[in-house]
Amino acid sequence: MSYVLTVWPQGTLQPWPTDRDMAQSQLEQAQAAAPPATHDPRLLAFAHALDARFPSQGDDEDVYDNLLPDPDRNAPVGWLNIRLYAR
Repeated sequence: MSYVLTVWPQGTLQPWPTDRDMAQSQLEQAQAAAPPATHDPRLLAFAHALDARFPSQGDDEDVYDNLLPDPDRNAPVGWLNIRLYAR
């Protein structure tokens, strides 16, 4: 069984979500916004730490964004999806 956890950079003036609906709304806003020029290194480090703790069974990339492939981009940007596998 696997799960996909989505993380995104929190705006400085944006309150932390207190329920699922608020989190969903903030995620949709993050996904609708133009992606930043670079990824947030804290989010990427967090994503790779989770990926190391719950590794995949194959060669799939488990830390990804939903943007179209870009040869000039070497890391995910904006929000990140982290595929986690139950042990």
